[in-house]
Amino acid sequence: MSKLAGKVVTVTGAKGFIGQRLVERLKKMGFKVKTINSLENINLPKNSMIVFHLAAVTNPKADPYELNKVNYFGTKNLLKKVLRDCPDAVFIFPSTFGVYRTPNEDEVIKENYPKNPTNDYGKSKLKAEDMVQKFSDQFNLKVRILRLSNVYGPNSSSVITRWLKAIKNNEQITLTGDSNQSRDFIYIDDVVKALILSATQKLEQKSIVLNICTGEDISLKQLLDFMLKIAKVRIKILNERGNLSNVGFFKGDFSLAYKLLKWTPKVTLKKGLKLTWESIN
Repeated sequence: MSKLAGKVVTVTGAKGFIGQRLVERLKKMGFKVKTINSLENINLPKNSMIVFHLAAVTNPKADPYELNKVNYFGTKNLLKKVLRDCPDAVFIFPSTFGVYRTPNEDEVIKENYPKNPTNDYGKSKLKAEDMVQKFSDQFNLKVRILRLSNVYGPNSSSVITRWLKAIKNNEQITLTGDSNQSRDFIYIDDVVKALILSATQKLEQKSIVLNICTGEDISLKQLLDFMLKIAKVRIKILNERGNLSNVGFFKGDFSLAYKLLKWTPKVTLKKGLKLTWESIN
């Protein structure tokens, strides 16, 4: 049993993909978990030692007003309640690789890589990041900002899950844009581990920003080929040129997370794809 067993932690967005797995893991560790599903009427336990803020609108095509309402103003509302009710808590804020400038091939993304989001989701998260940092600077709040690469796993809404479901149903898959563009895919269990370590490790820094990724990228074309080999099937694939404005080669660097948290990803892409494939069969 963890020495932190019985301690109170709060999780927003507990019904989401990451939130469900995080809550499950926290309970197994013995934490008392308080969940919050609305950022408008927030009641924080005054003895919360950790606040995981996972509630967010993540669809890049969502209405910009809704993105800012939840991702920025919702975060601001929660931070105010943290300062009022549990100012000694550690505030965990998952962000996204979408805050970075679109990288060129062979570039590796470290935490100081230039920021220039290409969609409203990334813009809303970067804006919220800046606010979280200001709260830390002004009010001495302990914050951990974790920039996640492409998270996938069973029951996710990731391209991996969508494609595997299409493969299962023998449906056509359309590759839009440059199929050579690449992404750094990370399995849900590794993300949950990073979230918990960032909250429970004793760190000197009041605020830190960490990349949570695998350090390896794969092109979308290679990814699809890999999936078809795992499923042992063939399907029709349509290539469309589409919008090339967001073509990039996203490959992250997690060396700072390793240095501070001793965290490394454990689930290989091959294993993660098999686990996700098995979950839908």
